[in-house]
Amino acid sequence: MRRTCRTLLPTLMLSLILIPLSVSGEAIYDIQYTTDPSGNSPYNGQVVTINGVVTSINYDGYVIAEAPGAWHGIYVYSWRDGPHNG
Repeated sequence: MRRTCRTLLPTLMLSLILIPLSVSGEAIYDIQYTTDPSGNSPYNGQVVTINGVVTSINYDGYVIAEAPGAWHGIYVYSWRDGPHNG
């Protein structure tokens, strides 16, 4: 039984690495960064789709980041909808 587990684990990890990720949606940088004197995002009032990694979960929302550095993370305020595994 142990030998089977050792054999399957590298196979599963290799499969996960080789699956290409589909990236769609707006860049968090483009949503966050603005030259508007009011500080409003160019996407203010619009529904947008983003991709990233959930880096923090709090009682009133969560943080999604797409890269390190300024303008690459966003805080999502939500008591109802949260991140899902997968």
